[in-house]
Amino acid sequence: MPPFLCPAQNNPASASEYLELNREELLWVFAEVRQQFPHLHAGGVQVVVQRLVVKQLADGTFPGVHEGHNRLEVADGAMEPLVERLIKRQVLKPKTIAAHCIHLDDAAIRLLGESGATVAHNPQSNANNAVGVAPLGKLRLAGSPIGLGTDGYTHNMVSAIVTMTQVHKLASGDPRKCGFAEAVYAPFETNAVFASQVFRAPLGRIAPGALGDLVVWDYVPYTPLTGDNVPGHLIFGFPQARACTAIIDGKVVMRDGEFPGLDRRAIAARGRDLAAKFWNRLGAL
Repeated sequence: MPPFLCPAQNNPASASEYLELNREELLWVFAEVRQQFPHLHAGGVQVVVQRLVVKQLADGTFPGVHEGHNRLEVADGAMEPLVERLIKRQVLKPKTIAAHCIHLDDAAIRLLGESGATVAHNPQSNANNAVGVAPLGKLRLAGSPIGLGTDGYTHNMVSAIVTMTQVHKLASGDPRKCGFAEAVYAPFETNAVFASQVFRAPLGRIAPGALGDLVVWDYVPYTPLTGDNVPGHLIFGFPQARACTAIIDGKVVMRDGEFPGLDRRAIAARGRDLAAKFWNRLGAL
């Protein structure tokens, strides 16, 4: 099948035209997803296809692709390997996030590294779903930047950092695996670089010209805190600490744990109501 055609670069309004131009390709992708994931409800397949297509409407977008998440995704030897398919269809590139990347062979890891895509490691989600542990060492040696994500498991990146250090030690039986510095580098360096590309502005730095994004923590250290041991404090101390103030691009969006102009309790109540309705809809499927 030919690669996806894009009628108008950087023009979301052209979505209908885009879908029509790529009708045959989309039908092929739909059938392929159904073959790979027969357990998915048809609506679930449509979501997968929609996410794949809409994310690449223009070359300037930043697609997110879940790769090698479980063995089912890579077990069908009759199909073209996943990474090869994505590269052939121009999905994997420097502005792509490749999530999970657990069950990839050496050839796929090499191709992924050559693509320039950023790997989003999701240790909490992977542990919860018992799908395995990403081979970070091989991915890094192949040239893939390793960032840290949560896959929606939590919104707490500090807890994700802690889990990242733990799962690799447990899986390998080696306490030297995934040291503090490695776990901290993923969110504070790789994530910052990728976010800077997405928002086209310098992030993750306290420096002239960088966006004023800061978080103030209510943290009282019981051992000396220096520039050299921040990772240790972040992993062992910060999980019990509280973020009290958040500043985004110089604007205070949270102060003393509260969000000015937002009724947190009303939002939470609305969320509970919507969650109950959502589960009722799922139960009716």
